[in-house]
Amino acid sequence: MTELTINFEGYWQCRQATDPDPSDDPRGVSGYTFALGYEHDFDGVIRLQKDEIDKRDFRESERAHNFGVFVTGATVSSENERSKLSNDKIKGAKVRLRGNPKFELRNEIIYHEKEGIIMPICPFDIEVEGEGWYLRRGDPLDLSDPGKQVWQMTDGYARRSPIDFVAVSHEVLEAIEIPPKPSFEIASNNYFQRRKNWLNLRMTETNDPVLREAYKTRIWAIDFFSEDKRMPSRLGLQAIWDFEIRGKSPKVRDKTQVFAGTINKTDYWRTRFWMGGFDGDLLRGYMRGYLAIPFTPK
Repeated sequence: MTELTINFEGYWQCRQATDPDPSDDPRGVSGYTFALGYEHDFDGVIRLQKDEIDKRDFRESERAHNFGVFVTGATVSSENERSKLSNDKIKGAKVRLRGNPKFELRNEIIYHEKEGIIMPICPFDIEVEGEGWYLRRGDPLDLSDPGKQVWQMTDGYARRSPIDFVAVSHEVLEAIEIPPKPSFEIASNNYFQRRKNWLNLRMTETNDPVLREAYKTRIWAIDFFSEDKRMPSRLGLQAIWDFEIRGKSPKVRDKTQVFAGTINKTDYWRTRFWMGGFDGDLLRGYMRGYLAIPFTPK
């Protein structure tokens, strides 16, 4: 059977507390992330699109990157079918994770004695929507009981854990435009120095005492957690997932036949992606991967 591969990448946000704070701490106390000023409490939700984020919770910076995870193109495994794809209608489609997904690490409480530290994204319900087409499918942790939560299980969630971690990934650093050579330490220091300069400028432009204190705290956090290496060390970190998407009720719409074929709703789909480059000041990182779907060419 022919396989359709949809590639995607871009910036995501996750407002979460970090060690040694409890994973459900609402504002951040002793970790390297904080909810500040007018921002809402942390909720730990992974958001892939800016329209999912309250404007008070989206931190601007000196880097004018487009935020969000988008489709960059698609390919098919059959060489004869590649020219039929409408890539101009596929590129730019929005990728979302539905259902308020979170990294279920819980300060390393989610652990398996054979597999080690586990960090599944729960729930995992991926949606891709373009002009005239739409795909969505979830992967329950337990097929026999789709509503079961990770905290109700003692096994079965290891398959949804990252298959690998890379401490300083050149792929990640290039994606977030930090040159890994000749010195990652110098490059990461320069990265945060530019942020501090930008934040200092913002402080001079506002008379709002709440915003000023928020900017001052962000600068303090960058200084403090750069000295102990926690904040810059996360910039190069890469976690890689690879698993089947097995939900029984995928949703598919392709009115304009951009794929020139029929999506298979019965067989499992598969995804492979990485998330990394987490910026503890902006509370965002980068994602790159693909969704592989069996389908029948037209």
